[in-house]
Amino acid sequence: MRCENCGGEIGKPGKFCPFCGERLETRRRRGRRGAALLLILVLCAVLAAAALSRRTPEETFLHLQGELLLRALSPFGPDQPGADVKLTAETDNAIINRLLRGSGVTLKARSGEDGLLVNANIGVLGSTVLTGAATLSEGTAGFYMPEVRDVYYTVNLDDGGEGSLTPGGLERILALPEKLVRPGNVTVERGAEIELPGGEARCDIYVLRPAAMDMEEFIRELGVILGEPGLRTAAPALGGYLEGAGFTWSLAVSGGDVKMVKFYLSMPEGGEMSLTVYPEENGCQVALNVPRDYLAGLCGEVTVTLERGECTAEYPEAGETVDLSALPEEERRELISELSDTLERELIDNVADSLGLLGLLFAHGA
Repeated sequence: MRCENCGGEIGKPGKFCPFCGERLETRRRRGRRGAALLLILVLCAVLAAAALSRRTPEETFLHLQGELLLRALSPFGPDQPGADVKLTAETDNAIINRLLRGSGVTLKARSGEDGLLVNANIGVLGSTVLTGAATLSEGTAGFYMPEVRDVYYTVNLDDGGEGSLTPGGLERILALPEKLVRPGNVTVERGAEIELPGGEARCDIYVLRPAAMDMEEFIRELGVILGEPGLRTAAPALGGYLEGAGFTWSLAVSGGDVKMVKFYLSMPEGGEMSLTVYPEENGCQVALNVPRDYLAGLCGEVTVTLERGECTAEYPEAGETVDLSALPEEERRELISELSDTLERELIDNVADSLGLLGLLFAHGA
């Protein structure tokens, strides 16, 4: 045999090489150790696969939905602290699509040690009609809309009241699907063919059919989190209505990834309504289908595309800062009402200016 260290020819194997002194069993032991580690990893993978295969449909549904939420929130993780998101829309009405051409919403979000920052830009027919910024840091939210007023407004959210947007409230929102899933209310259709934006695919479809009492609990909890007593009051009626409408929540899965999420109900008064989400690596598509009379007969299908890119969010540079929490309640209400009226006027004026070109668009067949 030869020494693996110096290449010397060894007549009688021993513990050490007679030429260089290298311990001859060291590499052999390393090989055995590597093989043992590989065997352990393979065994762990087999055990994990076995554990997954033993999940009930209800457990699998919650697991897949949780993974999807984590993917949706990935722009705000430590490895990818931000993203630019562009929203555009298209309908099944050619006239409306002409209006939507060059229109959209761009959101720039960033998360870090200094909190959450979001920039927004709303455009109509290629013209910006509204910009703004919002922040959230250590229980304090802020917003800035330069078209309305050159002031950065802040408000304290840590008042202990219901519905405050705190990390605890976010955790409760992420746990909401658990209110709906009960033993036996998730079914699985294996190997179903569905139409995706990229073509047909064969998927396993998990369908959740919650009962009225479960949806009532879901809606009531959502009302508590958002601080909306109206939702809590309406929860029993809404839960019964949704069960009567055959509400379902479906996940289409292929290769361990969720390819489609669909919310569906058959309207008791006639027609069907569905909201379908197609997750993608750099965004998603959202398709809304409703009876045409729900949108004044203008259209029955709206598709919103979300594209995600690298983050370019910037903090606002306002002329002054006003803490709304420090103002007397009456003064705060008057100020908020004034800001709301100003925002409405600005939006109407800016959109009207942009739509002034609409006649030219139609006249030239653009």
